[in-house]
Amino acid sequence: MSTVNLITDLTAAGKGTLVPRGDTQEDTGIRSFQFGVVGTGALAAVVRVYGMNDGRFPTLVMTSTLSGSDMVTDAEQDDFQWEYYQAEVVSLSGTGARVTVIMGG
Repeated sequence: MSTVNLITDLTAAGKGTLVPRGDTQEDTGIRSFQFGVVGTGALAAVVRVYGMNDGRFPTLVMTSTLSGSDMVTDAEQDDFQWEYYQAEVVSLSGTGARVTVIMGG
């Protein structure tokens, strides 16, 4: 199993880079996504993950809404075999808030 960061420590709304699926020899087709926001005090973030087969037509795969204090995490999975994935931070608030999205599969 391998992992790749779709977003690393993003501090404002915006998109991560387009990332190929990255097949492994034992590819099950299932991708897991871990979302995390860290900062100080009250934190909130909305993060979306898109899948696409050609890199041009993003299809919304999942939305994660994170809220809490100091460190908040969530996880989702996708069993479609998209060729590319991209994450987007739609909104982010909190002192020193940073978002990371990791894909494994």
